[in-house]
Amino acid sequence: MLREILKDCGGDGAIKKLAQRKLDSTGYVNAFCNSANSLKRIARLKAAAQLAASMADIYRAQHEESSKKKADEEDLLVAAAPAATIKLQSNSLAELGPAAWFKKLTVKELRAISYEYYKVNTPVMLKSKVVEALCVLYEKNPDRLPPVEATS
Repeated sequence: MLREILKDCGGDGAIKKLAQRKLDSTGYVNAFCNSANSLKRIARLKAAAQLAASMADIYRAQHEESSKKKADEEDLLVAAAPAATIKLQSNSLAELGPAAWFKKLTVKELRAISYEYYKVNTPVMLKSKVVEALCVLYEKNPDRLPPVEATS
């Protein structure tokens, strides 16, 4: 019986492709992919499978590297937040409102406050945009930020 199947797949009687000898792109037997009638074809499929595995390893390594970089950046923001809060509270602008408070800080300090108190990692962009984003966050939840009082 097996001899007849093999003859139909690759011999003189090859009229239709049979599911018994099909491999998918990862080299596993499958009933839905290319017919593997020769050793050359099987070798190409296995090479493609190895390439896919190698590419998956590369993507995984890149993802781990980017997530480590992101974690390091978040750690820097957390470390910068207390100094930014002290600088924010040292300004004597309590009556002017949050936009005036935030304009006295650098983009890094604004991002640190945004991440530490509002758990939002604002992207690096123009200072005016970061101030605007932090003002929106402050208006939604003013209680999360330590109070800014006027100093004399």
